Order: sequence, then structure tokens, then C-alpha cells
Amino acid sequence: MADLKKEPPTHNPDDVGTVYLVGAGPGDPALLTLRGYEVLTSCDAIVYDRLAASVLPPDLRPEVELHFVGKRADRHHLPQEEINSLLIRLAQAGQAVCRLKGGDPFVFARGCEEAEALRREGVPFEIVPGVTAGIAAAAYAGIPVTRRGEAVRVCLVTAHEDPTKPTNQVDWKALGSDPHGTVAAYMPVANLAVVVSELIAGGLDPNTPAAVIERGTMPGQRTVAAPLHELAVKVQEAGICPPALFVVGKTVALQKKLAWRTERPLSGKRVIVTRPADQARELITSLRDLGVEPLICPSIQTVPASESELVPLVSNLHEYDWIFFTSENGARYFMTMLQALDLDIRALGGARIAAVGRGTELRLQQYYLRADFVPTAFRGEVMLREFLAQVSVEGLKILRVRGDRGPATLEQGLRGAGATVDTVLAYHIQAAELRPDVADAITADGAHAITFTSGSSVESFETLMPDHGLHASVPAVCIGPVTAKVAGEVGWQRVVTATVSTVMGLVDCLSDTLTEA
Repeated sequence: MADLKKEPPTHNPDDVGTVYLVGAGPGDPALLTLRGYEVLTSCDAIVYDRLAASVLPPDLRPEVELHFVGKRADRHHLPQEEINSLLIRLAQAGQAVCRLKGGDPFVFARGCEEAEALRREGVPFEIVPGVTAGIAAAAYAGIPVTRRGEAVRVCLVTAHEDPTKPTNQVDWKALGSDPHGTVAAYMPVANLAVVVSELIAGGLDPNTPAAVIERGTMPGQRTVAAPLHELAVKVQEAGICPPALFVVGKTVALQKKLAWRTERPLSGKRVIVTRPADQARELITSLRDLGVEPLICPSIQTVPASESELVPLVSNLHEYDWIFFTSENGARYFMTMLQALDLDIRALGGARIAAVGRGTELRLQQYYLRADFVPTAFRGEVMLREFLAQVSVEGLKILRVRGDRGPATLEQGLRGAGATVDTVLAYHIQAAELRPDVADAITADGAHAITFTSGSSVESFETLMPDHGLHASVPAVCIGPVTAKVAGEVGWQRVVTATVSTVMGLVDCLSDTLTEA
């Protein structure tokens, strides 16, 4: 979906920005609308709830402001008045603001109150509808909420009214009198027994098919189905927890026949992903396909080096016999800098290309560059040994494209064999900021594994969460031996190394590790 991204909006500081009330959908990031994605990847600030956090795309602009207003370990939900004030303040500063809300902003959310507050202050806004859980969670469980001749009405209702109100506004007995409707009730766990009793008192057949769906559309989705009068006990026995949806009606009987989202190999497992956000999409998608709930916690970020660090080499790039790309980032940022200087692959002249691994090789192919040499194992020392075994480097001129971290053993080895070696710095590695919702999730729920794709990501994670307490209980699944060595040095007691140092090799290793656990 990268082609949907827009250029960052520009604002006159004296102008008032627009607030976009965006529905994140019920939890599966794939259900975020195209318009929602477009807003998220082009806005200046994002104000988001806990249930919307899983939908934040990994390719957000690095400079976007993130404001978490959900429940945290150190406080309850931010009062609605304070959220309204935050939206107004950000917009009045000239920012384009995405207010990301779970489900749809106008369905059991408080989007209406926020829109009214914005209108009172003269702040322009746009409503971006989202897929609501009452429809989507039921569909993911194989439950159609309507069926011709059987269920001709759908009622979306809350099962968790404000306890401070003197009376309930939901007339459950009236809903129970409708045999041809489907009721989808949000937030039912605490009051399920009472709701069931009221529906039956209203005349609904106690044997009406009913279900509670936990974490609908998300990797850990579970469904408990039973006749209405048995459901509350079954739900309690299963230990169902919020977020959940209660569905009752004749079409719930189709759940066994139409269930399509079968349990996946790693359903219910939580895995911390520390890969830089702009490179994590393949890993995150692969984990979700296995049923994993990824806790996206980038511990490092990469930023391009300045053009001034490349310009001195531009005039003589064609003089090099070989150019070594020892990371995917190096290839990406180097070619991006060439393009910024109005150059293309012709600037490389007749230089041959060496790539450290499959990921780097594939990245180069995007720029129509085919690697002439790729080592059998994706590590610098293997690259050096195998290259020297195949190529006589005496008198050759070689350029290495690299980041600002990592050893210089490759350059030293090539020079020792008689080559002239220059280096160009294509990118810098920096520590990322830890999102508060991610820190809370790790602290409260823990994880079943953590993945590392570089030694830098290991070290930065320890800095971001020095008291995480995971070293003894959680396996560190590493992309290669260098990363694994660093993980062991900082204290991880169980370190597992992928056989093949690629993202899919890492996924295979993780799958084997969690299956054995």
C-alpha cells in the first residue's frame, strides 16, 4: 500500500489544522480503510486509544507525534475533556491530527462528543468511518448477522452502560421479544449473566444460538458458542476476557459450518518485534499469518546520512571495480541519495556488485542492479573469506557502503589482500522511542518470545526497557550468530539462532522455538 502515502501536509502556523476522526476497525490491521491509512501516513500527530494501537502501520513518518490516551499502568483512561482539549490544541497549532479510535468513531466510541467539541472551537474535522466489531468480529467467527427469511434486523447495543446512570437505557426484554433479529452486544463480559437473564425474560427462547467472541479479528481470537441459557457459564469456564462481543440470534447456529478463520499454528502467542519500523512489514505480516500477536517495539531506527557525505565520491564512482553493499539499509539509502542528486545506476559505471545476503540482493534488484557476488552465509566474515577465494583483489579499487556502526573487518581484510578500499556512510543508526502502549503491554502481559535482527537492536532494547525482566523466561530469537552473541552478552539466557539469516529464516526459527515450548 506504499503508493497510497501522500506527501506530508504543509501548514501555515497561523492556520488551524484539520482533525481526522478515523475508525481503526476491530483490531486486524488489514481492516483499516484505505482512507484511514492515507491519513495515518501523512498527518502530523496521532492521538490513539489502546484498542487502536495494533493498527498503527509500521511505516509512519519518523517525525509524527504520537499521543497515547488509553489506559496505562500509571493512570486510567485520559478524561474525555482532556482528549478534546488535546485535539483542539494540536489543530490550533496548525497540525493535521489523526484521532485514531477502535472500530468506528460513531459506534460506541465518543467520536460524536469530540466532533461537537471541535465544531464549538471552529476546528475543521473529517469523519473516516471504520469497520465496527459488531459486524466484523461476528464475520471472522463465521456468524452472518443477517440471513434472508431468518434474521432480518441487526441491533448493535452496549452491554456495559454507565454504572452511574439511575436506570438502564437498553431494554433487553424488548430485544428478547424479537425472534427474527440478531443482537450484537459490545463489552458484555461483566454483565453477561444479567443480559442473558433479561433476554430470556423478554421471551427469547433459552435455546437460541449465542456466542461470545474474544479479541475478534485479532490473532488471539476465541469463540465460545452455546445455547443462550448455557452461555454465561461456558464463557466463565473458558476465561474469556475483554475485548469481547456477544452475539445472539438464529444465524449464530451457522458458526460451526461457516467458521473460516481456523486456529493457526501459533495462535495466542505474543512476540516482541524490535526490527526498525520501516523494515518490519514482512516480519510482522508473516507472524500474523501464523496467528502471532506481534508487539511492535522498534528499538532502533535508521536515518540517511547527509548528502555531503556522498558528494565527494559521486564524481569518481565509475572508477571502482567493486561496490560492496553489506546491508539492505545501505543499498536503500545509497540509491536514494543518488536519486536525490539526479543520478541513476549509470553513475556506477562498470563496477561489479557484492551483496551480503538475500535481503540486500533483492533490495538492489529494485534499482535494476544484479549482484555479482553473494556469500553462502550472510555474514561479513564469510563474505570476506569466500570473496577472496574467488576474486584476486590485488590492485582493485573497492567501495564499501555501510552504516555508522559495526566492525571494519571487511575493509581491513580486503586491504590486507592488496585492494584499495574506500567507505561511504549511507545511514546512521539511532535508538528509537518506546511507545507507552507497547511498554505497558510488555509489562502487563509479557511475551512468549522476542526477535532481534541486529546487535544494535539488542543493545537498544536493553536501554529502552532496562527493567523488562524477560531474560530468564523469554527466548531471544536472533537472525544470525553475531546478533545472538550480543544477546547472550547482555543476559538473555535462552538464545536461538536462525539457520538462514533472512526474515523468513527468522520466522521459521521462531515457529520451531515456540512449537517446541
